[in-house]
Amino acid sequence: LKASRRITHDNRLQDIESLLEFVLRGANVLGARRGPMLFQLPPNMRKDVARLSSFLALLPAGARTAIECRHPSWFDEEVYELLRAREVAMVVAEQEDWATPVTSTAPWGYTRLHRSGYTDEDLVRWRDTIRAQGWSEAFVFFAVCAARYAASNSTIIASSSRRRAASISAACIAACSWASRCRATNARSAASAASMVAAST
Repeated sequence: LKASRRITHDNRLQDIESLLEFVLRGANVLGARRGPMLFQLPPNMRKDVARLSSFLALLPAGARTAIECRHPSWFDEEVYELLRAREVAMVVAEQEDWATPVTSTAPWGYTRLHRSGYTDEDLVRWRDTIRAQGWSEAFVFFAVCAARYAASNSTIIASSSRRRAASISAACIAACSWASRCRATNARSAASAASMVAAST
């Protein structure tokens, strides 16, 4: 789930009480099937600890939340400690021309791999990086534009002979990567691949 841009881009995490309540109420309909809620900040939004702290105070206890910061000023220990106190995940992301630091701020992880043309070696490196964090569960998303590769990518990311490795949510990988732009046949293939990957973890 991804929060509305009205919260992150228009209001920039301020004066959002009613908007946040509306979004969370809708998400709660999913019940036990609900995954983390992503709040993606705009690239030009600089670090503001007071604003972030006020926003985090609005989040209900126990609701898994991930925040994607895209301005480099956010990546420091002051922010990380604030997120750890609420067990909010700092998104680990990779784009074509930049990547965030790999930092753990929650017991679980949220990773967005949005480059094109990942090689097997790239994916094995990411698999090992994710597992090295010690997360109890990891959500890994590939870009919609790379949809035709996502099933094989997710298989490599989730593969392991180690029984104690972190659980990687293949269902979330498939749901993100196949979205509504792809044909139904691809969606069925994605669901099948996700089931096989989930069974192997």
